[in-house]
Amino acid sequence: MKNLVLFYSLFSSALLFSNYSTAAVEVTLVDKLDGNLSSYCIDIVGGQKNADPKNGLQAHTCYSYQGQLGADQAMDADLISEGYFKISAFDVCLTLGEAKAGEKIDLLSCDKNERQHFYHTKQGTITPATAPNLCVTV
Repeated sequence: MKNLVLFYSLFSSALLFSNYSTAAVEVTLVDKLDGNLSSYCIDIVGGQKNADPKNGLQAHTCYSYQGQLGADQAMDADLISEGYFKISAFDVCLTLGEAKAGEKIDLLSCDKNERQHFYHTKQGTITPATAPNLCVTV
C-alpha cells in the first residue's frame, strides 16, 4: 500500500480510469507496479466497507478482478467528468490541503469547493485546479 501525495508533474505516475459500470469507476495507476492480479487503485485506508475516510488515501490492489468494484475505491463517473473525485459509498471527495509539493490529499464531505477541483488529462495525470504545476502521484 502506498500513500497518495502531490509532486511536481515531472515526477508523476499517470492515473487512468477503468470504466467498470456507467455510474462508478475505479481510478488506477498506469504503471501496474508489482500487481499481477490487477492494477493499483486510489483506495481509502482500511478494508472495503469498513474503511474510514479519516485514515486517508492509499494505492491498493484494485478489486475489479473479483467482478465488482470495492466500496472504498468506486468513484462517481459523472463527477469525475466535472473535475471532482467522489468515493460514493462514503460520500467524500478528494480534497487538497495546501497547494505545495508533498501535500497529502484528504477525504472530506463533497461541497465542490476549489480544493476539491482537479483536472484529468488525456495522458492520465490528475492535477489540482488550484496548483496546475502539481499532480497526484503515489
